[in-house]
Amino acid sequence: MAYNIKNKPVKEKKSSMKENVKSFYIDKHNYSWENDGKGTMKVSLGNMTDAGWYWNGNQNDLNGFLFRLNHSKVKDEFLSDVKSKSISFRQIKPQLLKSAEKNDGLYEMSGDNVVWHLGQIENDVDESYEIEEAGISKEKQDDVYSEYNPITYKEFEKENSKMYKEKIKKAIKESNSYEEFMEKQDEIQVELMEERMNENGLRFIQAINKVKEKKE
Repeated sequence: MAYNIKNKPVKEKKSSMKENVKSFYIDKHNYSWENDGKGTMKVSLGNMTDAGWYWNGNQNDLNGFLFRLNHSKVKDEFLSDVKSKSISFRQIKPQLLKSAEKNDGLYEMSGDNVVWHLGQIENDVDESYEIEEAGISKEKQDDVYSEYNPITYKEFEKENSKMYKEKIKKAIKESNSYEEFMEKQDEIQVELMEERMNENGLRFIQAINKVKEKKE
């Protein structure tokens, strides 16, 4: 007797970025990275001996940590270390996504301490050109700077948080290696710096206009 056998559809396994979380430890002169395998990480950069500065963080600072390493002299050493210890980029993707929810990396990519702490934003606005074009006299230039208030990090974060999260999460998901992710971080950095420069440029023009209005 012949039987009509219905083939059951084969269920496809859901793809997941998660790998078996394993602990690891890297401790070098200019950086360290420790993962206890349970979701807690410790990271550090610099040293007080010859770098003259030191920073440390945790699992919520991973995007910024990688960005700073990408722009450091020890980038190649770091990439060699994670390779030798078999710390795959895929393994840390879930934690990168979690830290992205806290805007991790936005501070570093939009200017870092040079801009947000030290206030070095000379390149944001061609101030002398704008003042000359507006016909502001030397006597009134101080008034322009009194009216000009560059964007603060809190303001910048509020305005760009949503955009940043979308872009950094996309970069994390689409990257398959540290190198690929670092390249995507650089692309995001360019966009963030353009946003900051545009905002400060607008604010400087507004300051000029306020001085001109008072003059009139």
